[in-house]
Amino acid sequence: MTDHDGTAPGAGGWATPPLAERLQHLFEHHVNPRTQRRWTLRQVKDAVNAQGVTLSLSYLLQLRRGERDDPTLHQLTALARVFGVPPGYFVGDEETAARSEEVAQLEQAVQAHPEVRVWAERSLGMSPRDIHMITAMIDVTAEEGGSGRARRGGARHDDPA
Repeated sequence: MTDHDGTAPGAGGWATPPLAERLQHLFEHHVNPRTQRRWTLRQVKDAVNAQGVTLSLSYLLQLRRGERDDPTLHQLTALARVFGVPPGYFVGDEETAARSEEVAQLEQAVQAHPEVRVWAERSLGMSPRDIHMITAMIDVTAEEGGSGRARRGGARHDDPA
């Protein structure tokens, strides 16, 4: 059984629509590049409106809470631009959303540290052994620096391919 918007009941009542979950995830995990802090509702609304797309604060809050799930394509596209994800992030399956999130995180890394793009470009001609050595150096540096980002995604770098 589903309600009027197609969501199925969950253990605590009605399940949160995927759009609300994904929007909430973006608010929790993405930072505004101007402030280096999490986006606020007002900042997102203003950034969407600056693109010429109308989005009210109350409607954005309803989308985030799962009380509404009917944004226009223009609104979804503008929201995606704000957070740096492709529009498909909001409407694709779980795998598509996860890949979109990975791409957005990589783009944020490149924006925050342009040298990351240079590293990636230079790595294209490297042997697996050289890439392994550089990755190990990054892991050690990240662990020593306490960033907690070493070996993200559970990748193993102790076996040269």
